[in-house]
Amino acid sequence: MSEDAKSKNSNVHVGSPVASRWRRMRWVILGVVGVILLAFAVGATVKWYQNRNDKENALVTDPGLPRAVDQAQREAATGDPAAAHKTLDEALKKTGDKTQKQALLIQQGITYENQKQYDQAITSYRQAEQYGLTFDLAQRIAQVAQTKGDNTLAIEYYKKTIKLLNPKDRIYAAEKQSFEDIIRSLGGQP
Repeated sequence: MSEDAKSKNSNVHVGSPVASRWRRMRWVILGVVGVILLAFAVGATVKWYQNRNDKENALVTDPGLPRAVDQAQREAATGDPAAAHKTLDEALKKTGDKTQKQALLIQQGITYENQKQYDQAITSYRQAEQYGLTFDLAQRIAQVAQTKGDNTLAIEYYKKTIKLLNPKDRIYAAEKQSFEDIIRSLGGQP
């Protein structure tokens, strides 16, 4: 080998202990980074799963309630509203929790509403109201009353809906105006 080639090769030190150590260190660093990333991914997945379950069960103390509502929805959707009502009635008997009773009564009202049994829907919704009137519940009662032609009840609950609007909401004015227009169209004064 020529002197020129030897001098070029002597700067590379491919087989030197320093290069070998650097290669091992590089793999160790990559391994540590990989383990950290994997631990982060597992932690994020666990946190996501816990939050998802917390949100699904936030208002539910009876683990059978979500199943009862889901089952009733499936039964009603597959054309068996009688089974849906039976499922909801059984769940209502089993729970003493007000939030759960309200959720079940609302689902019962929805099932009646879908069957166009508006009197029973309003009865279920008004029973749910005993546990607290929400914007959605007031709006449901107003809409069903309007659909069945009970303008007096519809006006009463549209007015309650307006009171339950959040004035800090960006669309507050538009929603309020919309409900006031509906009240006027039904012959009432907002």
